[in-house]
Amino acid sequence: MKTAIVLALILSAATAAAETSIIEYPDHYYAESTGSPVANPASSADRIATSASAPPSVDPQTTASPRQAVPATNFDIAAKSMDPAEVGTQISNEIQRLQKQRSELLAPQAGASSEQAALRQERAAGALRKLNRLSSELLKIPQP
Repeated sequence: MKTAIVLALILSAATAAAETSIIEYPDHYYAESTGSPVANPASSADRIATSASAPPSVDPQTTASPRQAVPATNFDIAAKSMDPAEVGTQISNEIQRLQKQRSELLAPQAGASSEQAALRQERAAGALRKLNRLSSELLKIPQP
């Protein structure tokens, strides 16, 4: 027990005496552990870091004007009137594609790890959620 306490005291003193030099750059910090001051004494002249240069100044006349904000959702598509039969056909094709993709994902593969199998199961579950959503949208489309 006494040996463990002595060993802990020695190790804590050794780690407490370690030196760390921190260099500050304009966009980040660099920290370097230089070891124990007893084992590797460093003079202050050896540890002088090169000064970071200032970022170039920007001329306001040459800067480009900021881009105009573009909405992520385009509502113009909804404004166009689409034939309900055409929309139904597109949704049906997407449903068939997702069903095929889901069946491929659920098919067991030889030599697949459990992580790969779990990932395939998650993708299949995502495909099923899309299938359910598209099926409900297909039911909402008025039939001619």
